[in-house]
Amino acid sequence: MSLTDPRSLAITAAWVVPISGTSLYGFLPGEPKLAWMSRGFLWAKRMRADGARVQPARNQHDVTNLVLVLKPLAQTGKASAIDVYYTESGQQYQQRYNSAVKLTSARFCHDA
Repeated sequence: MSLTDPRSLAITAAWVVPISGTSLYGFLPGEPKLAWMSRGFLWAKRMRADGARVQPARNQHDVTNLVLVLKPLAQTGKASAIDVYYTESGQQYQQRYNSAVKLTSARFCHDA
């Protein structure tokens, strides 16, 4: 997984999380918190996205959510898309999600 054309933006964590029902996590500030999750968001069954094995969906309600934690490395961080790389039956693929990301922080924090 990677950001396309990232500018002052980094992925600090990525998980795949099974969903029962139709509730997705959405866009929320900071690390994922249980208090923000609906009952159908099965956080206890999450897997690190890197190396996760996601089974094919059995039906339209068998959903896996990709959760990213993004950190701006300046007051504004952005990327033009998100790329997901995966392997199926020995063949490698790339899926590009052409949703641009822009994060702006009034309180910019960086590691010393």
